[in-house]
Amino acid sequence: MEKYFTFACLTCLIVFENMLVLIFNNADMGTNEVSNTFRFALEYILAFILLYMAIYRDFVRHKYKHEWHLPIAYLLLLAYVFLHSYEVNLLGILGNMNRSFAGIACFLSCEYLFSNGYSDKWIKILTRVIYIILTAGYAVVVYEFITKRMDPEFWAINDVYYILPLLIGVYVLGKNKRLNIILLALFTITIISQKRGAILIAVFVCLIMKAFTGEFVSRNKTKIIRNLVLLIFLMVGLFFIMNMNVLSGVMTERFATIGDGSGRRDQIEWVIGHIMTRGSNENIFGYGFYASYSMYGLWIHNDWLQIFFDLGLVGLTLYGYIHYALIEKIREYFAKRSIYASSWLSLYAICLGISFYENFSWMFCLNVLFIMGCIIGLEKSQHR
Repeated sequence: MEKYFTFACLTCLIVFENMLVLIFNNADMGTNEVSNTFRFALEYILAFILLYMAIYRDFVRHKYKHEWHLPIAYLLLLAYVFLHSYEVNLLGILGNMNRSFAGIACFLSCEYLFSNGYSDKWIKILTRVIYIILTAGYAVVVYEFITKRMDPEFWAINDVYYILPLLIGVYVLGKNKRLNIILLALFTITIISQKRGAILIAVFVCLIMKAFTGEFVSRNKTKIIRNLVLLIFLMVGLFFIMNMNVLSGVMTERFATIGDGSGRRDQIEWVIGHIMTRGSNENIFGYGFYASYSMYGLWIHNDWLQIFFDLGLVGLTLYGYIHYALIEKIREYFAKRSIYASSWLSLYAICLGISFYENFSWMFCLNVLFIMGCIIGLEKSQHR
């Protein structure tokens, strides 16, 4: 068996293990420090080996051509983070970057596996693994909701962000079938999680998938209108459910204060004021990764402002390049009317939405890069 194939498989498996650990860590059921350190080391070893092999195959032996635009965008920003950090030790930096490296390696692995004749076998394997991860994720979200929803300190369940892209993955690997069931599952889990941002993202994802999947290709306006009307009724019904006693009115209260964003607005206003008054050198290069927390104990909960504060205009430009690479793929897939256009757009909608109310979310998008790698590989396999 080819060495590259072996390492591609191993990389996928370690990423799946990481997803499960992330889900259980968020539910305070995580692994201990020793096992985490071992896992980080294994992820880095596999990621660097696979990156080396991919670069060697592509640029030295010219045996295969990966889609390098998105990985290069990520690697440039990671390199800047590594070289320009604020009072953070090496292990701390590597601990924050490991999931990004694993995600990039998984992206390249899935692209290779799905575009080189392994797709049928790997679709079955990866679909089963995704179902295992989704089952664990749903179980954790429901468990947390049942056990913590009456706790006055309990706000919402962050595990839902690892679940949303995987539901898109089920649709992609399931050959674009069972869309309505997947969208219903997506809405249900976001409402149980009580995450306002996740619910709003779910609305946009459902609109995208219903408007541009299948009907987009056939240009059947009647089907588009019918599906959108049904979706609106579904959304209204689910929001009525949110006000039932089972949710104890929590969702109503949370959406009533959505403008404040759990204190995020005050943080953002302070950060903007600070940026406006600091020197030009800091605005160009920033203070260094992790500066906002090290200097002021502050997480800004907005990728764009967080990166501008910590890494300056240079870091913001590199971060913008990641979004540019993602948008270019959207343009390409819609231009050639790809069946994966709506799925890629939905994944980008998830990334973009989270970027406006979380911090450094781009560093923890293992599952998004995994599904995007599958899409690119499947798209390539259609033209071979």
